[in-house]
Amino acid sequence: MILQLLEYLSANNSIANNIPLINFEGKNKNYITNILINYDEMKKIIKNPINIFKIWNIIDIGKILYEKNEVIYINDIIIDFPINFYLTLLIQNDRDKINFSYSFQYLKKNIEQILSNSNKEYYILIVSKIFLILLDNYTNDCYNPSYREETCKDMEHKIKVILNNNVIYQNFDFKHQNIEEIYSKIIKDLIIKNKFEKYEETIEIVEQIALKNIDITKNIFDDIIKLFEDEKIREKYLISEEMDFTDKNKVNFYYLFLKYVFKSSIFIYNFDLFLKTRKFLIDKINSGYIIYHFYF
Repeated sequence: MILQLLEYLSANNSIANNIPLINFEGKNKNYITNILINYDEMKKIIKNPINIFKIWNIIDIGKILYEKNEVIYINDIIIDFPINFYLTLLIQNDRDKINFSYSFQYLKKNIEQILSNSNKEYYILIVSKIFLILLDNYTNDCYNPSYREETCKDMEHKIKVILNNNVIYQNFDFKHQNIEEIYSKIIKDLIIKNKFEKYEETIEIVEQIALKNIDITKNIFDDIIKLFEDEKIREKYLISEEMDFTDKNKVNFYYLFLKYVFKSSIFIYNFDLFLKTRKFLIDKINSGYIIYHFYF
């Protein structure tokens, strides 16, 4: 039952639910923790693979692995990059210890996927960062019997080549930025550069970085909030008068943010810009104003 509860919480945006670190105590502690650190056992209970990695992110699995002196072996080959995003977060948050182990084939299949989509610049930026973190974790796993030094170096070289040919790569401090910071910069650039006015172009970026399948982390959320401390940015997106409904940049911003970035209405109550716009909309609707007719 506890695992089903964790799956529900993790699948419904842990940062929106403000989930604290969970301590497992009582007579079933060993039984539960032994399942949590066994990927194959987790798969029998959690049917959606991405939720396994989300669960590990909300329960501080690194602490459990440290106490048990264990490593999680991922016996599948996962090329779904939203799942690898969550795996990367886990690795990134505990770089001094190897908590996750996977095969050389895992890396091989992922780089094949990257190379076959080299025309998608935002996708390449994200998956390349993910891959390099996975590669680093793999090469530092001293117990990995399938470690192939020369091939791993060749993989790293191929990633560097593909990045150097990427138009947007130079806009990022790729070496020093972690995966969350890269995501955050992409989202903030959409805001700063008024990309929301170009709906199709924005949707393409959103789809390339799989925002539909990834919940923003607290670090990403906090970074976005800071951007709106700038009064010019706030004014650019605030809906405070009727004519704002004809501003495609503003209307698309709210629609795309709520659908792809925030995904939960609870964020509105933590975001002053959304609160002010919400109040304006409610007041207009209560006064009999029909927004749909005005905009369309």
